[in-house]
Amino acid sequence: MNLVQSIPSLTVAKFGGTSVADFEAMLRCAHIIKNNTSNRLIVVSASAGVTNYLVRLSQKNIP
Repeated sequence: MNLVQSIPSLTVAKFGGTSVADFEAMLRCAHIIKNNTSNRLIVVSASAGVTNYLVRLSQKNIP
């Protein structure tokens, strides 16, 4: 009995920061995603500056 299984490769594509900073940048990401037909997982994080803004906001003393 052969216990080795074939697992297809998975490509992870992560977009964030300046790569999703504005409309044109998001279009470039969409083009990359659309033209890559491999088995993939797409991860999109916050746009440029958003994470820093949220950190600053969390540090304010807001009731």
